[in-house]
Amino acid sequence: MEMIYAKELGLTVLPDANIKVDTFSLFDALALNHRLCGTGMIGLFFESSEHSICCLIKCLAHDSLTSL
Repeated sequence: MEMIYAKELGLTVLPDANIKVDTFSLFDALALNHRLCGTGMIGLFFESSEHSICCLIKCLAHDSLTSL
């Protein structure tokens, strides 16, 4: 894995970090999105994005992102 430096977000990824995720849900993706993009956002951003994910889960009848 290549090294990623994002000083704006304060993120670093080490090249020897081997992370394997067997399951990744839509709520996991939403939480990651909120952490990365939610800085400075108002509550409406969080509420509307959560509502959109809930509607998607109802349409798909599951919340597994890895099974798509």
